[in-house]
Amino acid sequence: MPYPALSVTDSDLRTTGADAALLVIPPPADPFYEDKTWSGLGALLGRVGFSGAVGSYLRVDAPDVFDGPLAVVGSGSDADAAALRTAAGSGIRQLTGFETVAILAPVAPDAAPALLEGAGLGGYRFEGYKRSGPAGRASRVVVVAPQASAADATAAEVVASAVALVKDLTSIPAEWLGPDDLARRAVAEVADRSPSSTRSRWPNRASAASWASVRDPIARRASCGSTTARRAPRAASPLWARASPSTPAGCR
Repeated sequence: MPYPALSVTDSDLRTTGADAALLVIPPPADPFYEDKTWSGLGALLGRVGFSGAVGSYLRVDAPDVFDGPLAVVGSGSDADAAALRTAAGSGIRQLTGFETVAILAPVAPDAAPALLEGAGLGGYRFEGYKRSGPAGRASRVVVVAPQASAADATAAEVVASAVALVKDLTSIPAEWLGPDDLARRAVAEVADRSPSSTRSRWPNRASAASWASVRDPIARRASCGSTTARRAPRAASPLWARASPSTPAGCR
């Protein structure tokens, strides 16, 4: 799917089994770093000039915090839910190359909903065309928060799924997703769904198969032929050219 799977845990950051960790933290001058658990990290961030502004990002080596790859992202001072959401999204976009990433905001133990939503939105990736490329974003994000629940993760995935659908539709060129295609896609997405449904983005196998050619331009080109072959020239018809009866249903 085009966004990471989201989950929560109340275990220690070191025991999450994540490939990398992301800390959402305030600026180095914040009183938060007076706690001896975090004082060493605060001193390190101060030495390298980390600002801690919302969305500021840095890879650090702090084995006393996490044994593996670790990054920090700033939440700003007195961060609210919006700032934490922005910070988590920014961090997940930049911390690439790891399958599973754990997120912790030690200064805000009740921030799981904002962190989950930010990770889901920031972890979006358009999968319709690229077959390979640079290291990708995490496919799974675990938020470490003692006050979180599975319902928080489910709610965040609903938001991430809806936004991912809109981004997918706007990223597909009109050559492959015309008005009729868009209408059928909309119907397929909401068919047999209730507002509380948590099933797959594809309601059934039939709708998934019917839209495979839309998500894969190579398959669509092979089955539909070139655009010029199935549309009338603009000079001949100023309106949207209708498909002929012989045009395959998926290409009309």
